[in-house]
Amino acid sequence: MNEKFFGIGAVVFTILIIVVAVIVLSGQGTIAGNSTATSSNGVLSAREVTKDIGTVSMKKGVVPIPYELTNTGNEPVAINKLYTSCMCTRAQIRGKEGKASGWGNMQGHGGGAINPNWTVDAGETITVVAEFDPNAHGPEGVGPIQRVVILETTSSKTPRMELGFSGTVIK
Repeated sequence: MNEKFFGIGAVVFTILIIVVAVIVLSGQGTIAGNSTATSSNGVLSAREVTKDIGTVSMKKGVVPIPYELTNTGNEPVAINKLYTSCMCTRAQIRGKEGKASGWGNMQGHGGGAINPNWTVDAGETITVVAEFDPNAHGPEGVGPIQRVVILETTSSKTPRMELGFSGTVIK
């Protein structure tokens, strides 16, 4: 009987080790020394945090909405999470020399939030580009819209930034 419990215990222990490894490797957990655990005195500032994109025709297709962000602090700031408020919107960070992150979109759906693993040095300016798809909600998805792009950072002064836009979708 002890051999049976030992075998079951070994299987449970192995499964637990695999689950912990998957969580840590997927970026859902934190380990000592990971950039998500550090804090910075850097400050991300946006020239505009909300934009009115006006009237958007479904025929026009995807609309890019750029936001310029600058680290006005004296320490680097890491961006650890990038996501949006709706599946009709995705966002990407773009830096100098054509460097770009992956695309983040609404958490819990499709691609979801990403860890762009992006550091903004003191004095550096980056661009966050949101892309709004007016056709994402189908032919009945007309009328006023409000969407948000969210960045979670290591900044003690701006740990969470929301960049918003509004407009009206027409057929």
